[in-house]
Amino acid sequence: MQISVETPPLEAGLTEELIDFWDGIFGDGYQADRPAYAGDERDFNRDTFYLLEQGGRTVGSSHLTTAVGNPELSGLGEVATAPQCRGQGIASRLCRAARADFLDVG
Repeated sequence: MQISVETPPLEAGLTEELIDFWDGIFGDGYQADRPAYAGDERDFNRDTFYLLEQGGRTVGSSHLTTAVGNPELSGLGEVATAPQCRGQGIASRLCRAARADFLDVG
C-alpha cells in the first residue's frame, strides 16, 4: 500500500469519506471541521493528510497541522486505522511520514 499525501482543498468525495471514516472510529464531530478540509485555514495553517487505501477505501490516516507563521509548531491528529487492518503497522507508517515532513519544514 502506497501512502498518498493530500492538502486542502480536499475533493468533496474525499472529504465525505474521511468524515465517515473518522466518525466511525472516534465518534461524531468531524462535520464541524469541513471548512478546514475545504482550505479555509490556509492563511494560518498548513494541513497535510497522510492516507493509506485498500480496495479504494481509506484504511489509515494521520493529519499534520503546521502553523504558517511558526513552522516549528505542529500538531498530529486523526491517527486512525480501520479495525480490520489494525496490527499491520499502518498508523506507524503514516506517523513516520508526517514526522519526516515536519522535520523537513520545521
